[in-house]
Amino acid sequence: MNIMKGIELPINVLVIIVVAFMVLLGIVALYYGGFTGPVGAMSSEGAKVKYCGVLMKNVFGCSTVDPAVDVTIDDYDADTDGTIDAGPGTGVCGVAAAQDNLQMLAICHYGVDPTAAAGEQKRQTRKICGCAA
Repeated sequence: MNIMKGIELPINVLVIIVVAFMVLLGIVALYYGGFTGPVGAMSSEGAKVKYCGVLMKNVFGCSTVDPAVDVTIDDYDADTDGTIDAGPGTGVCGVAAAQDNLQMLAICHYGVDPTAAAGEQKRQTRKICGCAA
C-alpha cells in the first residue's frame, strides 16, 4: 500500500502555483521596468556621463581640456549626422562642419548655443559636465 499517493496532487498544484507566481512577477517587472532600447545602444545621457568623465579626470583640471578637440566620441553619433565620425562631417545642429566630440554632444543634445563664440561654447560644455565655469 502506497501511503504517499494522496499527497501527489497537492505537490503538483504547489509547483503550478509557484511557476504561475514567477511568471506573474516577470510580467510585473517588465511593466514597471519599461522597455529599453537595444542592449549596447548608448543614449545621449550615457555619452555625456562617459565623455564628461574623460573631461573631469584630466590631471590638469577640466579647464585645460578642449572639449572640441581633446574629447572625441567614438561610439555615439553626437552630431546627429547619421554616422560616427571623428573627422569633419556634414553640417548639423547649426554648425557648418560637425564631428563627434563632447562639444557637439553639448550643442546638439544639451542646449549649448551653436552661434556663440568658440570660447563660450567650450565654457558652456564644461559647465554641463560639472566643471567650474
